[in-house]
Amino acid sequence: MKRKAIFLIHGFLSEMNDFDSIYDELRKRYDCICKPTLPGHGFEGECDYNLFNKEETFKVLLNSFDKLQSEYDYIDVMGFSMGGALAAYLSSVRHFNKLILVAPANKYFNPKSIITSTAYLTRAFFALEKSILKKEEKEQEAYRELVNTFKGDFQESKGFAIRKFLKSYIWHAYKEFRDIVKNCNSDLKEIPNPTLILWGKLDQLVPQKSVDELYAMCTNENKKLIIYDEYTHLMLISTDPKKIIDDILDFIDN
Repeated sequence: MKRKAIFLIHGFLSEMNDFDSIYDELRKRYDCICKPTLPGHGFEGECDYNLFNKEETFKVLLNSFDKLQSEYDYIDVMGFSMGGALAAYLSSVRHFNKLILVAPANKYFNPKSIITSTAYLTRAFFALEKSILKKEEKEQEAYRELVNTFKGDFQESKGFAIRKFLKSYIWHAYKEFRDIVKNCNSDLKEIPNPTLILWGKLDQLVPQKSVDELYAMCTNENKKLIIYDEYTHLMLISTDPKKIIDDILDFIDN
């Protein structure tokens, strides 16, 4: 019987909780969950972003994967944000089975996000107001949930930016991030794996062009791009990631 493993790659400046919401379900499906910590990263208070650099990041990525591959017969790879860019790069230099890219940051900074977010929230408020006037309780509850989820994700994103990006030492790490993504893109010509790509229209960092270009590189007939109206860049660490979890598990299981 084949021994199965999944290789998880976290995002830039994020902690090892990127995949917590789906972790229990992954444990049911794999014999091993490998989630290496990239240089300089870790849990809040334990990381030192001055140690984050391109050379060590690729070294940790490849050495961790090679060790896993020497021990398991079947490997899937999932990456979030910068981890998505690294996961796509990995598909061009190593052989494995399925590839899952969650808001992959092969391109970054999304100038349309403010307009998209405002339009989404406006539609949700109008729909909520309409359901209140019509006394449709189920619809009221659904739209309140949409608004509250958006507000929760927005507050979490703002808090993340204040804690991380607005600190002066982050700029060294950002330059390394930029070089890592540039390296990933220059080495990526096609994606031969069965691939699932997930992205939210409210993403503050990654533009749709990133996922569209990656999808165009997929040469395997088992490929799927899912775009969500209601999700920000947080994705699996969103207030309510159920849809994303369900889509990932469906791809893994079938």
